Amino acid sequence: MKKIAIILIAAIASFGLFAQNVEEPNFIGEALLLNADETTTLLEKQTVQVTTQSKMVVIVQNMVLNGCCAGVRTEAGKIQLIVRAVDNNSDPMSIIQVIKFDVKKTKRLAELASVGYGGAKSGKMKLVSFTGKKFGTSSYLLTIPNIGPGEYGIIVSNPNIKDEKITVVSTFGIN
Repeated sequence: MKKIAIILIAAIASFGLFAQNVEEPNFIGEALLLNADETTTLLEKQTVQVTTQSKMVVIVQNMVLNGCCAGVRTEAGKIQLIVRAVDNNSDPMSIIQVIKFDVKKTKRLAELASVGYGGAKSGKMKLVSFTGKKFGTSSYLLTIPNIGPGEYGIIVSNPNIKDEKITVVSTFGIN
C-alpha cells in the first residue's frame, strides 16, 4: 500500500512539474504548440492582407497569408495550444479564433465576407471548435480534440482596444 501511495504522489508531482516548466508566450497573440514530448514550439506569426475580388455579380473579401504552408507542423488528432491574450478574464471563445485556411499554390485564404446582387452574405470562414481554460496569468490552454489535415491560424483580438491596427495570425499546419 505504501508503494502505491509513493507512486501516486510521484505521478502527480511529475504532472505538476510539466505545468510549471511551460511558460506563457511572450507577447499578446503569440501561441505555443504543446508537443507530444512535453516541449513547446512557438508558432510562426504572419500579418494579414485583406483583398477584395469581383467575381461576376459577387464581391468577395478574403484574408490572405503569403506562402502555401506553415513551417510549424504536427500530426492530426488531439492538439493543445497555449495562446497569450491581454489577460485571461474573458471567455476564450469570445476573443480567440482558430481558422482553417483554403490553400492555393502560393497563399492561404479565408473568406471574410461576400456581397452579391441580393445583398450581404456571411463569409465562409472555417472556424475550428476548441475548449479553453486559463493558463498562467494572461494565457489560455486551448484543446482541439480531433483536428484534421490542413493549414490553420490563430487570431487573438484585444477586447480593450476599439480600433486594432494590424491583424497578426499565428500559423500551424497539420499533416
